Amino acid sequence: MKKKILITVFILFIAGVFVASAVYYLNNVFLPQKIKSLLVSGLKEKTGKEVSLGSLRFNIFKGLVLSDFKIYDNSKTLLEAKEASCSFLIFPILHKQIVIPGVSIKNALLFLNRRSDGTFNIADLLPKEGKPAAKADFNIFLRKIRITDSRIRFQDDMVKPSLNKDIDIKKAIVYLSLPADVKFQAYISHPVNIKVGGVYHILREQFSGRMDIGKFSPQDFAAYYSATGLKLDGGTVEAVINVDFQDKVLDMDITGKINALGFAMDKAKTTINSLLDAKLEYNTENKQIKYSAELGLTQPAELLLEGIGKLSNLTGKLYLNASGEENSPPVTSFDILTGLAQLDKVKLPFSNISGHVEFIPDKIRWSNLAFKYQDTAYKTEGVLTDFKSPSAELNLVSQDLDLDARFSFKDKFLTVSKLYGHYLHSAFALTGVVNTADINNLYVRVGGNIKLELEDLTKVFKNNAKQLETVSPKGLANINLKLTGAIKDIKSCLIDANISAAQISLYGLKGQNLFLNYKQDARLASIPLMHLSLYGGGIDASARMNINASELPYWISASMQGIKLQELKLDTAAKKQDIAGSMQGEVKLNGFGGDISKLSGAGKIFIQDGKLWELNFFQGFGKLIFAKDFSSIVFKEGSADFDIADKYVTSNNIALKGDFMNLTGACRIGFDGSLDAAIDVDVSELAPVNGTFKDVTTAIISESCRFGTIKITGSLKEPKYKFSADVVNILDTLKNVIIKNIQR
Repeated sequence: MKKKILITVFILFIAGVFVASAVYYLNNVFLPQKIKSLLVSGLKEKTGKEVSLGSLRFNIFKGLVLSDFKIYDNSKTLLEAKEASCSFLIFPILHKQIVIPGVSIKNALLFLNRRSDGTFNIADLLPKEGKPAAKADFNIFLRKIRITDSRIRFQDDMVKPSLNKDIDIKKAIVYLSLPADVKFQAYISHPVNIKVGGVYHILREQFSGRMDIGKFSPQDFAAYYSATGLKLDGGTVEAVINVDFQDKVLDMDITGKINALGFAMDKAKTTINSLLDAKLEYNTENKQIKYSAELGLTQPAELLLEGIGKLSNLTGKLYLNASGEENSPPVTSFDILTGLAQLDKVKLPFSNISGHVEFIPDKIRWSNLAFKYQDTAYKTEGVLTDFKSPSAELNLVSQDLDLDARFSFKDKFLTVSKLYGHYLHSAFALTGVVNTADINNLYVRVGGNIKLELEDLTKVFKNNAKQLETVSPKGLANINLKLTGAIKDIKSCLIDANISAAQISLYGLKGQNLFLNYKQDARLASIPLMHLSLYGGGIDASARMNINASELPYWISASMQGIKLQELKLDTAAKKQDIAGSMQGEVKLNGFGGDISKLSGAGKIFIQDGKLWELNFFQGFGKLIFAKDFSSIVFKEGSADFDIADKYVTSNNIALKGDFMNLTGACRIGFDGSLDAAIDVDVSELAPVNGTFKDVTTAIISESCRFGTIKITGSLKEPKYKFSADVVNILDTLKNVIIKNIQR
């Protein structure tokens, strides 16, 4: 037993001595004198770079240990490591092959450079396809590289200014199948937590891989997007990126999440939280880029548009698209599901916003953009270009409105080259210029045409709807308008407007061929000419008003000719009554604003061939005079001069002349409808014998005489009549008849 132990100890001693001798030989003879030079020369040959190695020794636990290893070019270090270790197989050395199953590198530094032509310096370290290699004494086969606690110093010269970043590698494994493939896995801790893996097919220059990126700040990489005009501020992004590179085309498929990231471009700014889905294609040869991104908002966002206003509570999807040169600006679009807008110059907000908006550098385009304002739903599309000197085209549609507009802004002048559309049943076509030098006192020059359906006025002026319903305006008015001045002080504006209408109706009364010219200058408003045809005749008028005076004094002059009462009555409640005649007259009025108590003036009226007895006013005293039907009695002519003053219309020379009788007298009508009149009745001998109270006397004297006086009081709506027979005049006439008959 002791003998066996002694033999074992001896064998182990001999083996130890052998191993120690072998290690001594390797570390002092073979490795430094043979293998070190072979390794350096082999790497020089394969990489084409300078290679230095401080020492090469064998460690029974680590294998070969390289110290102060460096690959460099023109004094620029490409790769260095203070220590690298590897194991190798013994027996292949006998066949002049060095087979290294794995290399372990700690605290290494790799300089990785993307050159301005899009190529990477790391490719220079790898064998080129078709390049003949000099015959070496030994062939080296490396299968795996393991890297820990190392750093990549990355420099990207394709962007200006160049981007420099230190990338700290916690752990990385590279699998080499030279000269065909390089596979790798890595865990990066700085500047971003990244898990990455992929494969590079050397001979085909093809790469594919995947990166899992933890939260990072995009502004750290502003060099890649700043030239597009896009600015990112605050917030973080986390993403998964699948990468493919072949035929000099880089493809990236990105999914991720954006947390409170600020976006700004030109005068638009927002902060979003969203999910990200993006695709990128970049050609490293012709520098053409194409990318698209979709961001689905996970929280409502707010969009600020400088000089316009803000959109808040936005939900929906944001899209980024670009194609063209490397620094081609992106097209940003937004599909809005809901939102609220508050514009700088508009007090009330826009709600229920939805639609599509595109943000192109120096341009905003929108389509199918719907919103609600003051409980009215609208839809719009258009484009706004050149934020420095903006111009815009838009279409705006609602249930009642259809508007097309084109305008531009330059040097504080807003030029409206097109403002066409329809509102309700009316149409308009306007152009103009607005001087915005004083935003609180805009100076405008506007001109154009308005086709105004008068029935629309009740909806346009809702505060005066009841009054307008009483007036009941109808008809299509054509308005040719020119306006110049400070719109805030409309009284100071210069206005010239021509208004015409083929048909018009007010208070149910109809007219034709209306023409009205309105002028305003030096705070004086005037209507030099107004004409309206109606009921077989017409009205001509003119007017002036001092709109600068607080009491608004005005003057009106009007005349009417040939108005046929038989046609006029058809548009009144008296349309079934037997009323006829031709009426003309004139009036001159003056007053102050809306104070009707200060109205004054004078005029005259004339009626020819008038049948008036079925008018409510005449029926009352007609029944006092005639015993039978009197509606067919015609006044061949009638006239009256009247004055207006002190809230009364007064006439002292009313005269109605006919074959059977004459009516003369005086009348006073108050603005409150009160009535006070005295009408003398002169009955002609031609009057029907059995048609009046004059039956007996007429039969006796057969001559005309003043029959009596009718007093009228009460109101226009409810007149009261009192008849006083002129007995003295009747007896005097009878006496004269008797004397005349005696003398015969």
